Amino acid sequence: MTIRIPSLLKWLITNFQTHQRELINVERQIEELALQKLKLIDSVESLKRVIEIHEVPITAADIPKLGKSTKRTGLPYGLVTKLIFDYMGQIPEDADVSFTEVLAYCINKAEITDLSDYNLSRFRLAVRKRLQNLCDKARISRTQHGAKNQEPGFKPKI
Repeated sequence: MTIRIPSLLKWLITNFQTHQRELINVERQIEELALQKLKLIDSVESLKRVIEIHEVPITAADIPKLGKSTKRTGLPYGLVTKLIFDYMGQIPEDADVSFTEVLAYCINKAEITDLSDYNLSRFRLAVRKRLQNLCDKARISRTQHGAKNQEPGFKPKI
């Protein structure tokens, strides 16, 4: 005769085992990271001492820290380019579009929820720089350069 385990108890046991296994893995990763941290601290300290004994009078405190590389927008990679080409594909061949029209289309299609001044200016800069890069690569053409009273215009390449 076999003992029947209720399905709820089986689910609880399986869940417990899964979480226990994940906890063991996380603890192992923490230990590995702690060892890696100690190695890096030793390496940085030794490099610091070597820099200070170099013939050029410099200390480790004089060396600036590296900046963090971040994306201008929180959007997935390539989405701004895709939106620009989507919009450029909708306009007639003989027409051109202004930067504001491209920006408005990108904002609407990207479904950006947080349009604070900071996020809007970052997104605006991202779209502007992407348009400049596409012009430099001859993927789109610039019909008019931006000036104080005039927006830049863009046209798709045929």
